[in-house]
Formats: sequence, structure tokens, C-alpha cells
Amino acid sequence: MEEMRSTWVSHGCSIIMDGWTDIRHHPLINIIVSCREGPYFLRAVDCSGKKKDAEFQFTILRDAIEEVGPANVVQVITDAAYVCRAAGKLVEAHYQHIYWTPCCVHAMNNALKDIGKIDWVKNVVADARDVQMFICNHHTSLALFRSFSRKEFLKPVDTRFASYFILLDRMAELQESLQCMVMTSEWSRWDGSKTEQGKKVKAIVVNETFWIDVRYITSIISPVFSVIKYGDSESPNLGEIYECIDSMLGQMKVVVRARDPTLEFYHQHIQPIIERRWEKLNTPLHMAAYALNPKWYVERPGRVLPVDDEEVRKGFLKALKKCIMQRMLHESELIGSSSLIWMATKKSSKIDRTTLAHESPVSWWRLYGHAGLLRTLAIRLLSQVSSSSASERNWSTYGWIHSLKRNRLTSKRAEKLVAVHSALRLMDRKTPTYKESPALRWDVDPEDARQVDEDQEQRGLVDISFADADDIDTDTPSEEERFATVPSEGSDSDF
Repeated sequence: MEEMRSTWVSHGCSIIMDGWTDIRHHPLINIIVSCREGPYFLRAVDCSGKKKDAEFQFTILRDAIEEVGPANVVQVITDAAYVCRAAGKLVEAHYQHIYWTPCCVHAMNNALKDIGKIDWVKNVVADARDVQMFICNHHTSLALFRSFSRKEFLKPVDTRFASYFILLDRMAELQESLQCMVMTSEWSRWDGSKTEQGKKVKAIVVNETFWIDVRYITSIISPVFSVIKYGDSESPNLGEIYECIDSMLGQMKVVVRARDPTLEFYHQHIQPIIERRWEKLNTPLHMAAYALNPKWYVERPGRVLPVDDEEVRKGFLKALKKCIMQRMLHESELIGSSSLIWMATKKSSKIDRTTLAHESPVSWWRLYGHAGLLRTLAIRLLSQVSSSSASERNWSTYGWIHSLKRNRLTSKRAEKLVAVHSALRLMDRKTPTYKESPALRWDVDPEDARQVDEDQEQRGLVDISFADADDIDTDTPSEEERFATVPSEGSDSDF
């Protein structure tokens, strides 16, 4: 743990705060310190009997910042609920160099929710749910369906991110199986198919317009889901989010144009939703991290360099002024610093520029950054995350430790056990056998860690048996997957 703490000084860290209610209905606030080495569980605060207003949450954040060291903290991340926003603003007022940033995953998930509220999208989702529920709620129809498909329906709960996208995406894969099923004599002979709901389900399944709409919706929101998937990570990605959102809008426009050349639907519905959410999410810190990321200075047709984007340039300068704390720089030095990155990439060899887009931004600054203070700031900003996912994953640990079988634990005792479990997970990541150990499967999908074999539980191991291994993607998305392809439910808070 001391090795991890030592990186807070050179690379900075983020304080993540998120709320939860345990099995005994204790309201808890989770505090995680996220750094380049991974998430570090600091504490969980039992808020029973407390008024969870902005002042109270600010006190929790302030205590965490003081324990970590104010000079080591780059940002605090929460969801975008009004009270969290107010607490974040109090942090910014108290610590002049620290930013409050809302979780990007919650922001994009709320954008998906907004898209799901569009009337015709809502109707398609409702039809898909009707088909799924009818078939899954009857043994005969489910058995008949399984005779045509090796894949099952996915039934994401409403507390997970992008639940209706997952539903529609799997529904599109099952189109042929469903259509074959409802055309069989077995379906026709079944009494359930003769009911009003059974007739409705068949009408939906054989309606080609329904399937066209399903694929159209999934194509539109796939780029948003890709941003959610990428942001829902414990790896540093603050320097990627600005480009992710920009690419996402372009990909969505391409999809809509294929069906509506006038882009009327895009301009009336999609663009306002995304821009409204992004406006509340975007901060000078995002723009500074984007401007300091050397991979965006590789020349490509149609790409506007960060230093040539007026909005990015202004945000970059604003963030620099805030982050330098007592270190005073003249305005001319600040303005000139933004061009140092571009100059540095030009001075690098041709091979270096070619590999720039695939190299860790922090590694690049260590090797080629010679701009003193700018280099220090770049390493700190580019070592930060953009979401509160580390905190939410920790609730899965809580749910496993403080479960129905262990519901007599006090909140303090549970907190200590979670701290030990989290520390052991961090230690496991340093071992050579990590990729073959149960710890990896926990990190990949902690929600599925509920299925625990008794013998493994006695040995302190977790078996993730709720999902097939083939369904778990442990690979980091490639550059092309993130930005070139079309591509948990979060907080209901309004941005």
C-alpha cells in the first residue's frame, strides 16, 4: 500500500464518492482513492440519522482530501445529483487547485435514458419487453424458444447501465429464432398463443418494421454505449473522454443520415440530448487533459489539433491557471505552453510519431516531455479516471461480504472486511498469476460474484459462475474500437 501511496505525489489521484444502502438499510458513503496503480478503498461512512446535505458531504470529502494530502488530489468525482454538485462546488471553493467533475458514465447513461424517452423509441422498447416477458414467463413458450436458439434472452435489471440497449441488442440477435418459433405448428397448438397477449407477441415478431426499428435504435445508441463501456474503467482515461464524445456525435450522425438524409431526427432529438448532458459534464479539466494528450497531435485528415480549437484552448488555459496553485506563470507563458506539445511531437523521430497514438500518454511525457511544469501537470492529469466506477464496483464487494447470509455484521465490521478484501485484490494484481486467478474474474464482473461455491468461500475464493467465460471480455478496447467503429442503471439525477 505504501508503494501505491508514493505515486500520489508524482502522479496525483482522484477522490471518488458514491452512496449506497446495505442489506440492513444503513445509508453508506463510499470513499475511494483512484490512482494509476488502481482504486484504493479509503473508508465507508455510515450516515444513519444524518442529514446528507451538501455541507455534510463536503465534510466527508474534505476529511478524505486532508488524509490523502491536498497537494496530491487533482479532482473529486461524484454523480451529478444536485447535492453532490453543491458539495463539489464547496470543495472547489475551499481548495483552489482541485476540480469537481461529475461521473462521465452516469452522464452518458442519463443521455441514453433521455433517448429512451423519445416516443417511438419508448414504443419499440415496450414491444421488445412484451415479447421477452411473455416467452420467459411461460414454460411451454420458453422450451419452444430454446429449441430454436442456443442463446438466451438477456434480462438486465433496471439498476444497470444501458439496460434497454442490452435488451434490444440481444433481441436483434434472436430475430430469426423468434420468427421461426411463432410460425411453427407447436406454437399454434399452444393455448397461450391464442390469448390476446400471445397474438400481440406474434404480431410484433413477424412485423419487419419492428426489427428495422430495433436495429436502427441499437445503431444510434451503440456509440453512446461504447463511451459508457470505455468510461466504466479503473484505468486512467481523462485525456480520452473529450475525443470520445466528439467521435460519438459523428458516428451517430452517420447512422441517422443513412435513414434520414435531412438529419431532422438527429438535430431535433439526438444532438440536443447529448449536448445538454455533455455541457454539464465537460470541464476545463477534461479539455486540459485532452490538450495534453500527445496522441491527438498525430496529423490525420480532418482532425483539428487541440491547440487550434478555441474552446479547448480556453479550457486548457483556465485549467492550467487553477492547477498550478501557488506557482505563478505569466499569461504569455501559459499561452505559449499549449504549443509545446505540438513542437515536441514534431521534434520526435518519425518512428516515435508513428507509435504516438498507441503509446501511453504518461509514458510519452516521461520520455519526451521537457517542458518542466507542463510535463508535471500532464503526467498528473493524464493519470486520472473520468468516472466513479471504482466506487460502484466496491459496492459489489460490500454486497458479497454483507449479504443475507452475513447480515448481522455491523457497518464498521463490514467496512474493515471490505478494506481487507480490496487490499488483497490490489496485491493480487501485482502477482504473475493474476490473469489465471479468480481475482481477475472478480475484477471483470463483480456483479456475477454472487454465485459462490461453499468450498471456495471457505478458502476465501470467489467463483463467478453466473456468466459464461466466453461472455466476459477481458481485453482492453483498441484505438480503432474506441474511436473508429460505430460502436450499471446509473443515477437518476438530472444533469
